[in-house]
Amino acid sequence: RPDVGVRTTKTELDRWTHPDAVNELLFGADGQLLVVGGDHTVQVRDVPKKSFRTEPFEVGSQVLSAAMTPDRRRFAVRCFDQKVRAFSCAPDQPHSEPLLPAQLSTSTSNLRPLFVGSDRLVVSEDYQSVHCWDIDRKETVWKYKPGRVLASAISPDGKWIALAEDATVVLLDAATGEPTDQPLKHSNLVDDLNFHPTSSQLLTACIDHTAHVFEVPSGKPVGPAIPHCDAVHRCAWSPDGATFATVQWTGDLI
Repeated sequence: RPDVGVRTTKTELDRWTHPDAVNELLFGADGQLLVVGGDHTVQVRDVPKKSFRTEPFEVGSQVLSAAMTPDRRRFAVRCFDQKVRAFSCAPDQPHSEPLLPAQLSTSTSNLRPLFVGSDRLVVSEDYQSVHCWDIDRKETVWKYKPGRVLASAISPDGKWIALAEDATVVLLDAATGEPTDQPLKHSNLVDDLNFHPTSSQLLTACIDHTAHVFEVPSGKPVGPAIPHCDAVHRCAWSPDGATFATVQWTGDLI
């Protein structure tokens, strides 16, 4: 549906109508800006001001996932046509044109674009390359040749990128694209992974009925594997990092 609302626990703060049916919502780091992705457009809402930071951008394909830079001046979306598009949402810059040509992002999974700081964008292409763009210079900074990438994440400090390549998690130096010497081995496919919000730990979800926590970049396990009753499909840390949640293929949430 095109209606979008923002609420606290009991109070509606804002409501508006998007030009097309909404498929994706993403808040910036401080909760002030909201990326709203539709069937063929995307725009950014300034929630406290109850106004739009940008006009609707025509992306020509259904928006599947989004990312925003830590400074909230740029955002990117991955669309159903398997292309990533990056735009400015800075108040002092024009918003009408993409910051880069649309980048191909072929994957069996819906991988979010990854920003390294405010000036670099990482895009994945299965079996071809993971490449990091310097947005301002419009040139490639580094490339890495992956296998099939099922999930990806970047550490909160922007130093490490984790790629789930089937049953192996590879850690890349975000500045150079170089992999560490110790990939994180699993006994079956890794369906999801997430970095701890405040420490150097990585949580992984595996279809071998386990979840794991590793130290980064050493790759040392933090305790034994965490058993589940079915394949683990999704995993997430709480914002304070005190707890984490997993979802199994059965739909059970732990």
